[in-house]
Amino acid sequence: MKKAIFAISLGLFLVGSANAGIKQFKAPVHASTWAVKTGKSLCSLKHSIPSYGEVTILKGQSVPLTTIIQTRFNVLQGGKADLRALPPSWKSGADIQEIKKVNFQRGNLPFIFGTDLSQELLDNLGEGMIASLTHMQSEESNNGWRVEISPVNSNKPLEKFLECSGNFPLNRASRKSAIHFATARWNLTYNDLARLMAIADYLSVNKKYKRIILDGYADNRGQNKPNKILSRNRANAVKQFLVSRGVPSKKFKVVAHGEVDEIDLNKTPALRAKNRRVDISIIK
Repeated sequence: MKKAIFAISLGLFLVGSANAGIKQFKAPVHASTWAVKTGKSLCSLKHSIPSYGEVTILKGQSVPLTTIIQTRFNVLQGGKADLRALPPSWKSGADIQEIKKVNFQRGNLPFIFGTDLSQELLDNLGEGMIASLTHMQSEESNNGWRVEISPVNSNKPLEKFLECSGNFPLNRASRKSAIHFATARWNLTYNDLARLMAIADYLSVNKKYKRIILDGYADNRGQNKPNKILSRNRANAVKQFLVSRGVPSKKFKVVAHGEVDEIDLNKTPALRAKNRRVDISIIK
């Protein structure tokens, strides 16, 4: 494999900036770090940017290939960024590749890329290209935001990630799926976001569906009324994410079932964990 150089530049539009020009965040050479974790069910590749945030690429047994960019601050307004593949300095003369104009969201998870776009980023990484995401406030102004992810120290972690991720199948969304939750929680994990992003990508292509039913559940610990609220919060968390990725809000039906009270389904911690879920059904 060729030596890989990987950088992503992304522009973030924050309302209320008083200073003109391009704002930049990047890790200096001496502070550029990449980390890889490998396991039987999941592998991840991460890069940290001081004072900015972190880029995480995931793939696992039940987790589609996904890229998640998290910031340490809230992006105040969403918009669009231009994704390009740029040749590094040692590839002078190579062409710039216009890949796609992508959306970014407000909040601290502005960019989440699904399987196809994540694979393209990895391909460019393996070819030594710089992936660049840039946002400018307008075509006429020079105001914008750029974050550079240093390629320094990325080679060996990338090789380990590619070896690990190659052990897992290419996961795609199906018409039925389930998202599971920790006790008394309704927040979405990175693994959940990856699976929901695959569903959002599926729905953006397969638009001939009538409704998406979200059935929220809880286990039998606690009282029934709070558990019903909890199950609704879980279903609404799934809905809010999918709506933020372009799925029409009017297509959803949220049903809060509360606790699953069958005794056999709550005998063990493993069974209770299965009950803390949201079932997603796409109705054609």
